[in-house]
Amino acid sequence: MLRRLILAILVCPIMLMSACISSSDNNGSGEKVITSVLSDAAGNAFVAYRLERSVGDHDICLQKIGSEGNTLWDKQLFIGDDRRASVLGMVTDGNGGVFIAWEVLTPENGKEGPHHFDRNILMRVDGQGEIKLNQDFYVRGMKMVSDGVGGIILGWATEEDHRVLREDGNGSTLWAHPVSSRGTGLKLAAGENGESFILWRYLDNPYFVVQKLSADGQVLWGEEGMPEGVRIKHLDTALPPEPQIVGDATGGAIVSWAEALGGGMPSYVWLCRIGDEGQVLMTNPVRELASTVNSQVSLVSDGQLGAIVVWEDHRDGMALYTQRPYTNPLSSYIPPENGVSVCTGLPEVSPRFDAIFDGKGGVIVAWIDGNRKLCVQKLDSVGQRQWGDEGILIADGVCDLPVMITKVKQNGFAIGWCTGKDKHIPEDSFIQRIDLEGNLLWGSEGIKLN
Repeated sequence: MLRRLILAILVCPIMLMSACISSSDNNGSGEKVITSVLSDAAGNAFVAYRLERSVGDHDICLQKIGSEGNTLWDKQLFIGDDRRASVLGMVTDGNGGVFIAWEVLTPENGKEGPHHFDRNILMRVDGQGEIKLNQDFYVRGMKMVSDGVGGIILGWATEEDHRVLREDGNGSTLWAHPVSSRGTGLKLAAGENGESFILWRYLDNPYFVVQKLSADGQVLWGEEGMPEGVRIKHLDTALPPEPQIVGDATGGAIVSWAEALGGGMPSYVWLCRIGDEGQVLMTNPVRELASTVNSQVSLVSDGQLGAIVVWEDHRDGMALYTQRPYTNPLSSYIPPENGVSVCTGLPEVSPRFDAIFDGKGGVIVAWIDGNRKLCVQKLDSVGQRQWGDEGILIADGVCDLPVMITKVKQNGFAIGWCTGKDKHIPEDSFIQRIDLEGNLLWGSEGIKLN
């Protein structure tokens, strides 16, 4: 089984002058669509973007911006040549560089026509912009997380099971493991010191399944009758729940999801904590009754024993709410029932949103509302809004794309977005850095990628 797994992956040689890669500066023309933002320990920002020469011809590029907003380098990692490409993810390599992966689609009858899956490409790029790793993976739906010690953990689903693979920073396979049971909605989360968690929706019954893998690839959770991992019961609703998972500080995991019942019925947001040995410590609603919710949630670790969850809530019209269910046992603070509002009175269009931990017990939430406004709000450790009632306006005319926000370890966070005359057609991309007091550090409009 292990040999079959490894042979299913074709690894390109690590050759910096490979014909399929251009490590020269990017001088190509086309629309730059920002796809991922990541910060390093020095406060620099890595910005991945797609250079769209046409609807069926995409390059993948990576730019590094210094802590003061100066461009350090801009590299072209992939040349489309009438192929489409989309970034799957970007994570730190633990040594000042990044791992970045993207999916490649090739045309059937010209670049304007249908495209089909070709492969995923994984690269490691160091802090100077040099390509240190280049691999091809012929698997669909690949997910990735950092292993926390310079390597990477990859996961994907097959028709029979799930596969998880851990590599070091040079592309050498440390272990490869099949995880039993088929399912959908695969999610990966990093644990401590090379451990990892894998989550999916069970196919035959409304369960989520969570499995923990040790740093050497051993399956740690399961018991007689449920060897695939820990099962978490959920309701089977019209809008399938989209669970999120993070690791806690003790070797366990936290899972959150929303059950959007619809039809005017009350809906719920749940949070489940699993101990380091796979024991379910609690499964409680953090939001119940009152009104309906959307099935999307955002979950972040609070850096201690708990997590902070954000969701779309309709009790005050269109709104975002948040809750931090777990608190310091020595604190007298009691979380308010059903959470606290991040923002209310939004246009009646589901907002795009994401959240990050602020490093001090609170959370920073970014969202794009129905009027195409990008805003951010900071809530402290007891849920008090810090940046006014409406938050800070970052940009207008923002396109309807996922929110890209990353914590800057030194101070604050960075956020990326696209603008255009039409919300579905990006024309320009920007990045902004903001400190924890809400000050815009890279000008009033941010830095435009050009």
